[in-house]
Amino acid sequence: MVLLLGCASSSKEPISFSCPTGWTVEHAKILGGLHSYTVSAVTVEDGSLEILQHWPDGRGEQATKSSATSSGPWMNDRFAGENCQGSYATFENGTNRLLVIFMMTSDGTLWSGRFAGTSNGWDKALILLKSFKRDGS
Repeated sequence: MVLLLGCASSSKEPISFSCPTGWTVEHAKILGGLHSYTVSAVTVEDGSLEILQHWPDGRGEQATKSSATSSGPWMNDRFAGENCQGSYATFENGTNRLLVIFMMTSDGTLWSGRFAGTSNGWDKALILLKSFKRDGS
């Protein structure tokens, strides 16, 4: 089963994405009318994904490129979907738990967030992020 958010033209949500089977989504409007999403896996161990919209500043694409050029004791990588692109840094603590910080743009809007959970959970969350698109695009 795939859950699509924001896919109907009458939806109050600005984006749509595909959710892994059984994952749940909470949507909230935050300061200034921006949007935030919390997507939780079936089990707490598999993790949760938090996604926050940012104010437009015309630097979305540049911000995601510059975040991938930093270096340190973490793994940096990039991802892209049909309507989005971004980069992320993965931190591991040796207990099969990951903390992943990401920035992405989707149709010109900047989003950021984090994932905390297992590597299997992150694989599913990354598929979700790659399916991100603005409603109606």
